[in-house]
Amino acid sequence: MITIKYLCPFRSPTGQVHEVVVTLSDNEVGDVLRHRALGRGAGAPGGPLEKGYAWHHAVKEVPVDYMPLFEQAHLVQ
Repeated sequence: MITIKYLCPFRSPTGQVHEVVVTLSDNEVGDVLRHRALGRGAGAPGGPLEKGYAWHHAVKEVPVDYMPLFEQAHLVQ
């Protein structure tokens, strides 16, 4: 099975950047691949579906007052 990992950066209240690496679950990867196969843009590599799944996991890894830096998230190989 394909593995999809994302690095999701956050800014702390003191201005430091903290990076969280998350891996999509098998079900999430399957969903993304289904969307790609059906030609839906949301499932495209780097598309909103896979980034949405990644951020859903990442926000659970940092304190609530950390600000997500959405534009800086990227796929990790």
